Amino acid sequence: MEQFLLQAQHSGAINHAHTFLLPQSTAQLAREVRITVAIVAFAWVAVTAIRQFGWRNHGSR
Repeated sequence: MEQFLLQAQHSGAINHAHTFLLPQSTAQLAREVRITVAIVAFAWVAVTAIRQFGWRNHGSR
């Protein structure tokens, strides 16, 4: 089991924590999704930069 702690502060300066217990498989899935999203975001930024700066084949030389 994985345990996550989320600190929260609400109006009136009340501080408390929420604890989440996740099975190991759920925690592993969350890590995989996070890594996949990071890779997709990096690829999107790279493709956008290439298009923005015009680094493409301009015909035969």
